[in-house]
Amino acid sequence: MKAFFCFLVGVLSIQFAFGQALIMEKNFGQGGHRVQTWKGCQPINDKEFLTLVHLKGKAHKANVYSLERHSTALEVRWVAPVAVKENQRISDWFFKDEKAFVFVTDWNEQARKSTLLMTAFEMKKGEVVSQDTLFSETIGIWNDNREKGKVAESFDEAVESMQLSGTVVPLEFRFHIVHSPNGNFTLVYRYDFSQKELLAKATVFDRSMKKVVDGEVNIDRGMVAEQFLVNDRGQVIVVKSSPRGKIATVRVDLATNDFVYLEVQPGSSAKESIKAKLLGDDSLMVATLNVKNKGLTGVSFARLNFAEQRVTKNVFFAIPSKLKNEALEKQKEFRKAEGLYRWENFELVDFALDEQGRSFLLLEEQFIQADGFQYETSRKSNPKHWKSRPAYVHTGLTFVLAFDAEDTPIWQQFVAKHQSTGIVDGMNSLSVFANWTYDEEVRLIYAIPMNSATMSTLCYMALDKETGEEKKFGVLDNPSKLDFVRPYTFWANDRELIFVGRKGLLGKKGFIRLYKIINKE
Repeated sequence: MKAFFCFLVGVLSIQFAFGQALIMEKNFGQGGHRVQTWKGCQPINDKEFLTLVHLKGKAHKANVYSLERHSTALEVRWVAPVAVKENQRISDWFFKDEKAFVFVTDWNEQARKSTLLMTAFEMKKGEVVSQDTLFSETIGIWNDNREKGKVAESFDEAVESMQLSGTVVPLEFRFHIVHSPNGNFTLVYRYDFSQKELLAKATVFDRSMKKVVDGEVNIDRGMVAEQFLVNDRGQVIVVKSSPRGKIATVRVDLATNDFVYLEVQPGSSAKESIKAKLLGDDSLMVATLNVKNKGLTGVSFARLNFAEQRVTKNVFFAIPSKLKNEALEKQKEFRKAEGLYRWENFELVDFALDEQGRSFLLLEEQFIQADGFQYETSRKSNPKHWKSRPAYVHTGLTFVLAFDAEDTPIWQQFVAKHQSTGIVDGMNSLSVFANWTYDEEVRLIYAIPMNSATMSTLCYMALDKETGEEKKFGVLDNPSKLDFVRPYTFWANDRELIFVGRKGLLGKKGFIRLYKIINKE
């Protein structure tokens, strides 16, 4: 088993393990410091992409963004300003067909109001074609009924919970947005924490963002809401878990209230960091980490068929001890464990399926360090958590696991690294950017500090999809020592990489780059 890692001694030798060229670099409006969970760049095709860029504004005041259309040669096609007032934050953005949509949440904690605004832009010139208020709701006071259902808090949300007031939308005022696999429907939902029983208020929209149907979904007592999805029939799927490791799924038609309930029985260990993927309108695949005494033991897959009303498969894969031991030895070169390493604080950060039915998992050690605070991977959403505090975000050892279409393990690899930054930047510079879409290889990019605290050493690797063996491994040219801005990184096509960086973790000057990755046998 070969480990993949970047460190100072190896830089000169690995530079020649693959070919790469920095084609061009241009100024890019990525000013300021923003915790964000939406993706900054989205490809339109092999030649163009859309990007939503922060231009100016203070952390908790009014801000100006820019929705822009670029060519992959970094030529600007058009620019459309997006104004975001005080107590407003961008919640999401995407494009479908001939329109781009930007969603802004406007909230008032004193008046207990939350409003979701939507602006639509036509794609040819970026002109505004409509501005709508999708929701304007009164937010009830949190009902602290301990017995009612709960909501799993993601690591990103834990990071956001520690931001300064006014910089992120508070928990109770949030709207969540998800899309069906083919983009036929969009689901917008909000948890209503004010009731004695937990409810999710859900609305389904069509491709043009016209309302189709709405309704309420109950989260049963003793259950934890993990994920909401919507299929290409507009039916809503809810994935829930129990403290003892049971996973329950419900597919509901909001128009008729017809539903199908399926559950996966627990095993001998607890399940955390649950992620689900739709395999079709009638089938679902759920991946989860298995933990015992808070330590990572392996991963599980379950396949469910709503048409047949049964669980068709439920398998467990234990991460081999040999792989763990080898990974831990390499990890000590980056960060020595204090005392016995307990394999805690792992998150399932990515779960992907390719066209051949193979599945890929990215497991990463993620934790928050702050005085008087202990991060728990199984934390539940609660407004009492949401208070500003100084803290550091850490990401560490990462596993890449591959399985075939029958859920049989193909290969396992790891990345030894340690990344750390202040809570204000959140996950913008940390973790791994992974691309699973190419037929022959898995591509990974991440940044680590080199002789400083800045995340300016840009590590790139490509793994063979069939074997997991290294195909390319090296450090991208970074002459101006830019720090990684991960939400803005993507592959324009098979060989061209778009990268956005900034001068220093607190820098307000951004740059966009085009790299060409060259095959070298």
